[in-house]
Amino acid sequence: MGVRRSGSGAREGAERTGIRETGHGEGAAALEKERKPGDTVLFPVTLDDAVMETDQSWAASLRRTRHLGDFRAWKDHDLFQKSFDRLLRDLKA
Repeated sequence: MGVRRSGSGAREGAERTGIRETGHGEGAAALEKERKPGDTVLFPVTLDDAVMETDQSWAASLRRTRHLGDFRAWKDHDLFQKSFDRLLRDLKA
């Protein structure tokens, strides 16, 4: 089940990005795997506003502690390239 918002767009976006009302979505599972020091398994990217709109604790933690690769404007070549370059740099680190 997706995040409950008015209109279906936010709910569908939430389902695509792994946000679940129960908090057991892909984001929460990835954060659980990172409990060991030095184990980074989550490189969050945004394709829509779902992670910014949810009040789930794992999403709030991501917003506070991580760079969120912004791919919402993926049709804009320059903005996409900038976000993609940053993601590649983070993956190589």
